[in-house]
Amino acid sequence: MNNWQEFLSWEQASRQTIDFKVIYVDATGDLIAGLLLSQIIYWNLPNKAGQSKFKAKLDGKPALAKERGKWWDECRITAKQYDRAVKILQNLGIVEVKNSLFNGVKMPFIVLNSKKLLSAVKPVLPKGENRFYPKVKTGIDQRVKPLTETTTETTTEITTEREEKKTSPACAGRPPLTELFNYWNSKANLPKIRTLSESRKAKLKKRFKEKEFADNWQKIIDLTAASAFCTGSNKRGWRADISWLIANDDNYVKVLEGNFDNNTKSKSDLKLDFDAEAAEQFRRKYG
Repeated sequence: MNNWQEFLSWEQASRQTIDFKVIYVDATGDLIAGLLLSQIIYWNLPNKAGQSKFKAKLDGKPALAKERGKWWDECRITAKQYDRAVKILQNLGIVEVKNSLFNGVKMPFIVLNSKKLLSAVKPVLPKGENRFYPKVKTGIDQRVKPLTETTTETTTEITTEREEKKTSPACAGRPPLTELFNYWNSKANLPKIRTLSESRKAKLKKRFKEKEFADNWQKIIDLTAASAFCTGSNKRGWRADISWLIANDDNYVKVLEGNFDNNTKSKSDLKLDFDAEAAEQFRRKYG
């Protein structure tokens, strides 16, 4: 992103958003507690198939099982902010929180108390004709877009909603396929991507679900372009193309780990050197 126009284009196209209803700030009296409550309510809503998003239960009740640190991935609430905000919700009686095991990991289990929620929300619910809008002016845009739902697939309680959230919240909003396409093609010494076939798109989407790739894809391309071996300076004249890079979760990791740096010989080249030396020794010994 090099200029203001590119930023505006990204801002308009980005799907890294959450539906944050500011009425929950009014109900809790706290911005972070309101944001946390908004997301807890989201998880309590049924998915498009009318099914629960929860796999966990606490004392027989459906529960949201999520590690404290995972809230950052979803809505940029830190673990400390979560501790303070969830305490506010507990004091209001809106949620019950207990630590329990989920898939062998100890984490908070959150149960929403719908009666207490309605009691807290009722005083600030708008009345009359425009009942779907808050009666108070908070000064906060109704379409507040903090970073989020893109990584909610990392939460432990996700069910079939996982596939649904990959597009509406991210896998990270939508994987930046066009940006990757353009960034790769900006490297003069890499084989140009002529088209993103359906096969390539599927593999790219799979790679973008991997945090290591999603967080470092530009660096991976930079390292590939900077590698003499990957750009043709090897004994086979081989060049790394996009299909090779995204073929599996091993190739790009090797690039990140420096296996193809200019001061490192690849295993294939080392094998060629060994074979050539062995052949020369055999020729000298036996003519």
